[in-house]
Amino acid sequence: LILLPGDVFSFNQAVGERTRDKGYQEAPVFIDNQTVSDIGGGVCQVSSTLYNLALLMNLEIIERTNHSLPVSYVPLGRDATVNYNNIDLKFKNNTDSSLLLVTEVVDDTITAKFFGREKLTFTIKLISETIKTIPPPITVKEDKNLAKGEVKINPGSPGYVVKLDRKSVV
Repeated sequence: LILLPGDVFSFNQAVGERTRDKGYQEAPVFIDNQTVSDIGGGVCQVSSTLYNLALLMNLEIIERTNHSLPVSYVPLGRDATVNYNNIDLKFKNNTDSSLLLVTEVVDDTITAKFFGREKLTFTIKLISETIKTIPPPITVKEDKNLAKGEVKINPGSPGYVVKLDRKSVV
């Protein structure tokens, strides 16, 4: 994919709708703070990879939403969830030259790279700071499959408020 100067990349526009007909399979997704199986689960690992690449290239982030629960494949504050026609990842080529985005999957690893006319003269350092830890909510649900007086506890996951800064190092 080529991004001209000023072009905005939209993950949903580039990838399209995730459907079974297009070969997407069921995998875990987060819906209402629960992990369930749905078509296209796992695609956020791709959007998060592209988000991190855009951060490291110092591109302008136009739209990005974090997951409702922490993910294990990127540090806190560096994930980017997507949901077709609802939640998108968008970033802008704010450089003076065209960028070629190349992605490759080998075995279970995705690699994404930008190629341009000029070599970067800086390095971006990402600094993630947890501002607040939010304890998991306590939710009581009746389960008629349990014996009378029996209690099943599903521990929740804490939430986090994270501040992410980019510093340019020459």
